Amino acid sequence: MIELSKIDHIYVYPGMTDMRRGIQGLRNLILDIEGRIDKNSLYVFCGYHQKMIKIIETNDSSIWLYQNKLIRGKFIWPNINEKQNISHEELLAIIMGVSLVRGIENRGKSFTSY
Repeated sequence: MIELSKIDHIYVYPGMTDMRRGIQGLRNLILDIEGRIDKNSLYVFCGYHQKMIKIIETNDSSIWLYQNKLIRGKFIWPNINEKQNISHEELLAIIMGVSLVRGIENRGKSFTSY
């Protein structure tokens, strides 16, 4: 289970990600985009059909992969902008289905799809 008290940064990647990627594929995607992976951070991705999110957690000694797939409904996910650093509360809102799309999309003007 993710201990949010030990997490320094939570990054949301707008756009849709190929959910066939496992832990190594998502790790490589982060490295391709960022050039590095921050310790004590979460990296959050959403699938094309917005029914699945995957979260990479990094700490001092390991990398974890969490997955949540909805049976009904969709995650409300931003399509535009760059990676965003969000709060613990915003992550919980995404997981619970609250829309943060306008707030995330309005933080920047560029379009990125991963």
